Amino acid sequence: MIQFLIDNPLLLLFVVAAIGYPLGRIKIAGGSLGVAAVLFAGLAFGSFDPNLKLPELFYQLGLVLFVYTVGLSSGPGFFAALRHKGLRDNLLIVVMLVLTAALTAAVAGLLRLKPTPAAGMFAGSLTNTPALAAGLENIKAVVPAPAVTPILTEPVVAYSVTYPMGVVGTLVALTLAQRRWKGGLRRRSAACARCASRGP
Repeated sequence: MIQFLIDNPLLLLFVVAAIGYPLGRIKIAGGSLGVAAVLFAGLAFGSFDPNLKLPELFYQLGLVLFVYTVGLSSGPGFFAALRHKGLRDNLLIVVMLVLTAALTAAVAGLLRLKPTPAAGMFAGSLTNTPALAAGLENIKAVVPAPAVTPILTEPVVAYSVTYPMGVVGTLVALTLAQRRWKGGLRRRSAACARCASRGP
């Protein structure tokens, strides 16, 4: 069966998607992994055999479609938000990227990791696939062709390990923030109701 999937990468793609997508719709404690479950299913299949992989064309096409659809869906809202509170939001993003880069450099220094897995760790912790793609393209441009294949696997493996943590960490942080804000909103609305009942 594994050899059959190795020989038919297009079938492998659809099998992974067919398994991962329904798993992503399962809700646990009010949250679900969504389409990220497809990635986890792919990681599970990849652990069976290192030859279970898609041709590079699939990866490039998927990345192009991802960036294209995100741009189409986010474009109008992006420019509207940029006009109203763009400076504040962009400063927050810059601060988060700098902090993440600093934490990645610190962890890589403590664990004595090479720059290639550190780059994958940075992209995976932010669940940023285009950042991983940019890192891989940079490696291809710098590393000689005979040695590029084993080096390309290093950031991909680090990305695969940290991506689930990035997804789960984001879900946990959003859930905690939502609960805290809901409690604050309830207290404010109750206080406003008491003030209104007292009258002037």
